[in-house]
Amino acid sequence: MDTSFSASFGEAKIEGEALYFSFTRLEGWMERAKLSYVLRGRGELLFRGRRLSYLQGTWKGNDILCTGCRKDPPLVSLRAKEITVLPEGKVVIEGLALYVRDWKVLEIPWYTRTLGQGGGNLLPALGFSRQTGWYTGFRYEYALTPDTLFLARYILTTQKGQELKTDFVFESTNFKGQIFWDTRFSGDDAFGVAAKLRSDTISLLFLSIHNERIDSHMLSRSPQLVASFTEHLTENTELSGQLSYGYFVTEELSGLRYDARLLLSFAKENFEVKAFGWMTFFEGEYFNRIGIEAFWEKDLSPSFWTRLSWRFVEGDSSPFFCDPQPESLLSFEFLWGKEEASFLHLRGRYDLKVQDFRDWTVGIGLGNEDFSFGVEGVYSWSEKSFTEQRYFLRKNIEDCINVEVSFLEPEESFFVAVNFLGFDKPRRAESLFDEKASFDPLDFRRDLSVP
Repeated sequence: MDTSFSASFGEAKIEGEALYFSFTRLEGWMERAKLSYVLRGRGELLFRGRRLSYLQGTWKGNDILCTGCRKDPPLVSLRAKEITVLPEGKVVIEGLALYVRDWKVLEIPWYTRTLGQGGGNLLPALGFSRQTGWYTGFRYEYALTPDTLFLARYILTTQKGQELKTDFVFESTNFKGQIFWDTRFSGDDAFGVAAKLRSDTISLLFLSIHNERIDSHMLSRSPQLVASFTEHLTENTELSGQLSYGYFVTEELSGLRYDARLLLSFAKENFEVKAFGWMTFFEGEYFNRIGIEAFWEKDLSPSFWTRLSWRFVEGDSSPFFCDPQPESLLSFEFLWGKEEASFLHLRGRYDLKVQDFRDWTVGIGLGNEDFSFGVEGVYSWSEKSFTEQRYFLRKNIEDCINVEVSFLEPEESFFVAVNFLGFDKPRRAESLFDEKASFDPLDFRRDLSVP
């Protein structure tokens, strides 16, 4: 069809001057094409080229201009030797040159970027903290095959030295394997292997990990074997369980550890509740815990969101730092406005065991989506004062570059990042509202980011 053509499918839109397509084979191509692709949390990514080919849901092109800018010519763009847009939302960019307007800044011929399922940032972040001093980091990734990723990350700090992290990740429909080595140059290298075989209801996880760093602690799990099952009792109710056997080593403990955990969860619309029972056997002693986690959250209007949550854990105090400890915490939170512009954010946490507030967190932002600034603070109810404050400034340049500068007191931490919207998931300093996910000793999750 030698005429202009446009079509939308999901969160993508294709436009071109000529279309050639076979409905029998579900393949074809488009001449002088432009593909716009929305990546959640990253903005919009545009691909422009002489030809884009299509085969059963996958778009592919050579010598393609990639950018998150709608302006032409774009402020920032990549010129890719080849791009592949897969139907599950993954974008692979192979061989790239970074341009600012028509000026080539950087060219890396043997390089891939994978967007939509993690991916990294093109430019390193820069920051300072009391614990590490000045820090920065660089990331290199290359897809050896469509299912295999090689990843290297170099992190440099003025107080804690340097660290090189390397990972090989292989993932298929029913299997995921990962091998990693973290060279810290000053000793205590971390290394390990994880392999997970899964089906619809059953999975088997094997771990052999040495010197895993968790906050200020070190943990080794070698070997560990975890068998899991999941059963959907109703449309909204799910029952899952885990059995684990492993040899655990911390700074103070070492020995065989056995775990059995059962979890019942119910989720519907804006409400979710989970109840668990967890038994651990270690060094001739049993440690039993039960717990409930429940939350309700809802957008009451386009500019008002609220959340109410409760976390309850009761039972024996485990000698392991990574296990949940007894607590009963009620939390209320609301956000009025938009975090990218002007907003008021408030969260209060009430400790039901001591029957008093633990803290209040308050955040205020002023501006719009192009420029905003604000402050966050944590007010300690026991100390009757603000114990932490964070100041931040965000600026969008044209429609595709986001800059954030942040300063945290009393730690005197400083953070600055430049993000290419469309390519990078906006990297930000940790908000005082962020609640870090607790470490799970019956699972394996590795942070693949850099500072």
